[in-house]
Amino acid sequence: MLPADIRLMNAVAAAVFVLATLALLAAAVGWMVRAPLFTVRSIELDGEMSRSNLATVRANALPQLAGNFFTFDLGRGRAAFESVPCGAPGGGAASVAEPLGGDAGGAPCRGAVARRGGQ
Repeated sequence: MLPADIRLMNAVAAAVFVLATLALLAAAVGWMVRAPLFTVRSIELDGEMSRSNLATVRANALPQLAGNFFTFDLGRGRAAFESVPCGAPGGGAASVAEPLGGDAGGAPCRGAVARRGGQ
């Protein structure tokens, strides 16, 4: 059997090794979360977009979006796209007979955002 001081030294060395490994692992995860490899490069909008054009969506929603695949806040992103105003009738790529959840005077186009699952 080893003397008590050597057993204590081995236990302290093992604890330091575990702590160093955990710190290294946390640093690696932190780096991966911020790595440009996980940048959101595109967003697909699903729904009726005939009352808003690409320039309007980019001008109103894009400044409110931030983060990457791991840090992107889906609720905030959804709110940003729902806040995009509907243009005047015929102002988008095509015109529709009825409004998409608001009048033509700048009301939000609530039906023109991506839906997840059965929502």
